[in-house]
Amino acid sequence: MTPKKLGRFKIVAELGRGAMGIVYKGIDEKIQRPVALKVLEYKAQIKDGSDMQADERFVVEARAAGQLAHPNILTIYDIGEHRGKTYIAMEYLEGGTLQDMVEQNRLKDYEEVFDIVRQIASALDLAHSKGIIHRDIKPSNIMMAHGNIPKITDFGLARVADSNLTATGTVLGTPNYMAPEQVQGRKIDGRADLFALGVMLYELLTGEKPFSGDSITSVIYRVVNDEPIPPRKLNLDLPQGMDVFMNKALAKDPNSRYQSGKEFMEGMEALRKGLLAVEAVTEPGKTQKIDNAAAAPNAGQSPARIAYENISKKINVKFAVGGASAVLLLLIIAITSMGNKDDNSAKPAAAVRPTPAPAAAETAVKKETARNTKPVKLTQPAIGKKKEKAVKKAQAAKPSTAKKKITVAKTSYLSIRSEPKGARIYINSKYVGKTPYMKRKYKRKTYKVRVAMTGYKDDEFKVKLKNNRILNVKLKKIGNAGTSVNGEEVGFWNTLFKPKAVGNIGTLIVRARKGDKVTIDGKNYKKFPVVLENIPIGKHNIFIVRKGRKPFLKTVSLNRGQTLTIFPKF
Repeated sequence: MTPKKLGRFKIVAELGRGAMGIVYKGIDEKIQRPVALKVLEYKAQIKDGSDMQADERFVVEARAAGQLAHPNILTIYDIGEHRGKTYIAMEYLEGGTLQDMVEQNRLKDYEEVFDIVRQIASALDLAHSKGIIHRDIKPSNIMMAHGNIPKITDFGLARVADSNLTATGTVLGTPNYMAPEQVQGRKIDGRADLFALGVMLYELLTGEKPFSGDSITSVIYRVVNDEPIPPRKLNLDLPQGMDVFMNKALAKDPNSRYQSGKEFMEGMEALRKGLLAVEAVTEPGKTQKIDNAAAAPNAGQSPARIAYENISKKINVKFAVGGASAVLLLLIIAITSMGNKDDNSAKPAAAVRPTPAPAAAETAVKKETARNTKPVKLTQPAIGKKKEKAVKKAQAAKPSTAKKKITVAKTSYLSIRSEPKGARIYINSKYVGKTPYMKRKYKRKTYKVRVAMTGYKDDEFKVKLKNNRILNVKLKKIGNAGTSVNGEEVGFWNTLFKPKAVGNIGTLIVRARKGDKVTIDGKNYKKFPVVLENIPIGKHNIFIVRKGRKPFLKTVSLNRGQTLTIFPKF
């Protein structure tokens, strides 16, 4: 039931509910100011007496935010208790969260994202200087005021320097945005908040979280062990140095990251101006430095030498028709430029004319080239009338070669049915699909075919394809007592023990394609589609990277005797 008042604040409406409480819109009746009232409702769910810590965490939020006067941190007005309910009165904003903006596609370009993240970094810089670590930076904890002004909220997980509320070894926060040291329960500092800010920036720019997964376990594993895909592979419109910036922002080692909010902002500004070190990201987590000298071939040369190089490139094509005058003029420019290189004390030779300016020299070369270049008229040599008639007759006598014979490889259709249906088909040891396998075109030659199904004996044979063929295969079931398997009698002991030894297995098929990078349970596969037969049942992690697409990550459960086929969706 919604209360009518909390202290001096009148309740107007309920705004939302969270894990620890409810947020209401209220009015401060003394000054008629709208406020947001966060009320602790966590105690009602606790019966073991640990609500003391919930109260203390609520107070920590008020204390942490109350110490920070910054335009990008939500302002705290008051904290109090009314009829057993602890509440915080804070600044009321009509806008939604940054998460709402992302879901509604209201962010226009990366410049707008940069501006929002820069303001958040400035607020974190102040908080860290006061010894306050937020520990749960994410888009849903960033309120957006009018004019795209972000305000950090929800300091409920914050650690204040003089507070012993959270001990080392306790994991608090949202795993997708947590730093490696945070998910491992180690001691953290402000650099963990900056890691979360880097994760948030990555998500805002690419639309993907750098460390995503189907379960908390897989997310934590990727945060600690995996490197994210370089953001420019997911969004080619990002600036050149973005991969370099993100490598530093999301470094596993805190000492390799940006050490403060101010340094984070300086890195963003350097990125915007194109001043970051020239590096190329070859693979996730690996960078290759590029020699700046090689990138600038004129580095260290005199202006005269550079002018000579530029002019010589422009008139290089004209040497073939320019005549001797153009060559002579170019030699004069080259000799004079090389002779005057960084030598102010040398006297000019009397026989050598002064070097003209680069523009004048180029104009002179153009005029001289035009003067010495005569248009050449291409004419066909004269042929006598008799000879001309003979040539025409010879051409008419030659057979036309316009039409060429096109050889087409002869093919036939192959169809395979099985009883029971759903058997796997391998042609020349390559998995091609399941039965019924109807009207597939193949070249006319001999193929090795294998039809397999869990619980049945494999049927292998050769097919010489001359015409269209329809093959009907009846598979024999294995494992029944008293029946023959591979020519051997299956007795009591085989029936009793063999299923236990080999029964907890299944088949996993991943329909990836050539060029994909497929990793299953940490092992890489290069033959496609990937067919894993007789693998243990249970959970298996599948990770696929396809060029130009968002990565595919899925955890699947394989049951006993099941054939599970995965079609990755990017």
